[in-house]
Amino acid sequence: MQDKVKIWSNSLPNPITATVFFASLAFLPRLSYGLSALEHRTMSIFCQNGNTINILNAEYKSKDPHSTCTAVNAVTLVKDRCQGKDSCSLLASNTIYSDPCPHETKMLYVTYACGDGE
Repeated sequence: MQDKVKIWSNSLPNPITATVFFASLAFLPRLSYGLSALEHRTMSIFCQNGNTINILNAEYKSKDPHSTCTAVNAVTLVKDRCQGKDSCSLLASNTIYSDPCPHETKMLYVTYACGDGE
């Protein structure tokens, strides 16, 4: 299943429309959403209709698919910032997650679901 969403960025004058693909897997309680932000960019996560954010996974790692370096603290830091809220913003930055791959461009990847607090 897929849907269109609007994405706002500090570097763009207007929001862009993107296609988001939803995964509904047996072990996930609800549909999950996956977002990514390039190093030094901000991503915004939000849930609507009284639902709150449930962080399922987060990784801050090299953009290079052949690299194996990743920050060990990304899930904890993202949960501290966003878990249980209806919205939050995350900056993909070495100053927040450390620099797991010096001299490589990093990406922040976040998978989350929206729930009613159950």
